Amino acid sequence: MSTQRTAEIMRRSLETSVHVRLQIDGHGAAKIHTGHGFIDHLLHAMTFFAMFDIDIQATGDLATGCHHLFEDIGLALGAAVARALESIGAIHRFGWALVPMDETLVQVALDISGRPLAVVDLGAGEVAGVGTEDACEFLRGLAAGMNATLHVDLLKPGNTHHALEAAFKALGLVLRQAVAADQMRQGNAPSTKGRVSTE
Repeated sequence: MSTQRTAEIMRRSLETSVHVRLQIDGHGAAKIHTGHGFIDHLLHAMTFFAMFDIDIQATGDLATGCHHLFEDIGLALGAAVARALESIGAIHRFGWALVPMDETLVQVALDISGRPLAVVDLGAGEVAGVGTEDACEFLRGLAAGMNATLHVDLLKPGNTHHALEAAFKALGLVLRQAVAADQMRQGNAPSTKGRVSTE
C-alpha cells in the first residue's frame, strides 16, 4: 500500500470533546479514555478485532448520562475512518460477521457505500449506566460519520453485557473486512457505478 491510512479528528461541542487518532493498518492497539469504563471496554473489544490502532480521548456530560458522549465518539470515529480512506485505492467495501457470546448471538453487516444509514436492534437493557439505546446511538453516529450502511441485529438475546460485547466484537470484524485493500481491483472503485458516492 503506497499511502498510510491514518486520520485525526477533533470534535467539540458544548456537551462533549472527542479527539480521535486512527491508523487503519495497525495491530489492534487501543488507547481509549472516555471517562466511562464500560464504554472503554466496548471500544477496546472493537479495536482489537478491527486490528486498527486507535487513540480516543473523550470527555462529556456524564452526569446526565452517556448518550451524547457515546454518540459523538461514533461520529468522530466514523469521520476518521472516512478520512483515512479518502486517498486510497479500492477496498473490499463489505463486511459481515455472526458473533456469539455465550447465550447471545449478534449479526453485523457493513457497506462502505457513501449512503449513511444504520438499522440497529440490540433489544433493551443496561450495563453500568450504558443502555442498549446509548450503544445504538454510537452505531448510528459511526455509520453517519463513515457514510456507510450498517445493520446490527441481536438474533438471540440474553445477558445485556454479552449482547453488547458480541456486537462490538462483530463490528470490529466487519470493519477489518470492509476496509481491507482489494488488490485485484487495481485502484478501481468497488462499485458497478464506477464510484462510491452519495452524489
